Amino acid sequence: MSEARLMKESDVFYLTTDDFKEIVKDENTIFIIPTGSIEQHGPHLPLLTDSIIASEIMKRVRNKIKSSIKIVILPTLTYGCSFEHIDFLGTITLRLETYLKVIEDIISSLTRYGAKKIVIANAHGGNSSILRSLVFEYSQRYNIFITIVEIFKICAEAFKKYRDSTEIGAFHAGEMETSIMLYLYEDCLLYTSDAADEGLGVDLGGRRI
Repeated sequence: MSEARLMKESDVFYLTTDDFKEIVKDENTIFIIPTGSIEQHGPHLPLLTDSIIASEIMKRVRNKIKSSIKIVILPTLTYGCSFEHIDFLGTITLRLETYLKVIEDIISSLTRYGAKKIVIANAHGGNSSILRSLVFEYSQRYNIFITIVEIFKICAEAFKKYRDSTEIGAFHAGEMETSIMLYLYEDCLLYTSDAADEGLGVDLGGRRI
């Protein structure tokens, strides 16, 4: 999935300034900022895996919530903090202070027009502690409700019940993310090697999955 497709599948792609004016009038409108990363996910998953998962899970959550609650899913912030993966080709990371400033600028822009509720939906572990550090400060600074939703914590109970992998092969580019990507977009998964199978702890047969 391309970043352009992620952009198109956000609600903002279809909104005009007049549409936004009407939406933000309702103080109960929830603005969701999906955030992920651009980083290596082994030989079988795309660099945008975290960002795809953040965007798609939030869309599905929105579709299950009663229509009386207004929800606007903003374009996914695909760049995150990925210093731990920087030695792997394809990883693009923001500095911590840059990431925080981008998040703050988005919040500042929304509150300028009257937004009162913001959810940051995160699917990249490297962003987690950074995001937790900003909730109280930005909530007070902008007089707004802000909360963080960690996507993989939502999935944890089901994963614990059905997992086949060892602890080593469970998470980053492992069984959880691979399973979610298989469910969301099977055509995003690439050719797997025997080494990838071993890392996952699941036998994929070194084939295209």
